[in-house]
Amino acid sequence: MERKIGIDTGKYMTKAAMRRIDGTDRLLEFRTKVDTLEMDGGVMLNPAESHVVELNGRRYVVGEAAHSTDIRETTKASDIHRIAAYTAVAMLVDSGDEVDIAMGCPLSVFTMRERVAEYREYIFPGDCHITIVVDGMKKSFHIKSAQVIPEGSGVILLDPERYGDGVCGVIDIGGLNCNCMMVRNSYPVLRSMFTNSIGGSDLYMRIRRRLQATLETELMDEVLEQDIIRGYDIADREKSSRIISECKEEQVMYSF
Repeated sequence: MERKIGIDTGKYMTKAAMRRIDGTDRLLEFRTKVDTLEMDGGVMLNPAESHVVELNGRRYVVGEAAHSTDIRETTKASDIHRIAAYTAVAMLVDSGDEVDIAMGCPLSVFTMRERVAEYREYIFPGDCHITIVVDGMKKSFHIKSAQVIPEGSGVILLDPERYGDGVCGVIDIGGLNCNCMMVRNSYPVLRSMFTNSIGGSDLYMRIRRRLQATLETELMDEVLEQDIIRGYDIADREKSSRIISECKEEQVMYSF
């Protein structure tokens, strides 16, 4: 069966969507983290967050239970993103499916044609067959085509009545980068595109430094993430809530 899939292997989260024949969508997401799995035995993982993947003779843990990211890299052309992308596609398709891919790339890459081609060939080489095992289920599928589109353009395409005519700006704050561009009549203005390094990881580091100084303790990544999501740390709700709120406001202002 033919499938059309949109995928974004973000620095923080991998997101993918597939439109079914009946018009409904199937969506998934997991953390963009990948570790090589050396042990031969079983692994206890939360199936909603993490997956055991076998690809090209090697085994990996993909998702929340893994540790390795490429949050310091400025592009997405890495083994971590390729493995995450293949895992996402395998979780959406059936064996034997023919797949057309649409994937986003940073604006700093999109403005250079050669880098776009290199990125596409690295992640999804044209007309390639992929065999992968995800959580014990083997899938083989054919990538017919892979189209690269600029990150941040999805909101424009999803709401053409609101954003399709005239000029508007897009600010897309990701895990590492912040992509900014002007859009005119649904198409990006190329000379307006730029990418800065003020992404979510920068926010996390700022909050970590200030919370640890205030609370006088080290914060594990899992605790820090929970604190940011709920807006405070239980050690001192009032002070930590103020710090997290201030850091978020500063992050948005710096992005401009």
